[in-house]
Amino acid sequence: MLARKASHGINVGIGMEVFGMNFTCLVDSLQYFRFPTQACVLPLFSQILGYAIVVASSIVKLPQNQILLCVG
Repeated sequence: MLARKASHGINVGIGMEVFGMNFTCLVDSLQYFRFPTQACVLPLFSQILGYAIVVASSIVKLPQNQILLCVG
């Protein structure tokens, strides 16, 4: 497994990226029982909120698409 040395001297893993979101800093903080920094949480929260908005708007469109398919 690839590892990098963090600023606090502990080896951490690379590759915690899902849907373009990097969870490495969050997982590292929780693994060592520390609160994640604001610089780690805010971008992650922003991306999760953005994906949630896209998914919710797609779900709202489903009944409209169903009506169009039945009529046309």
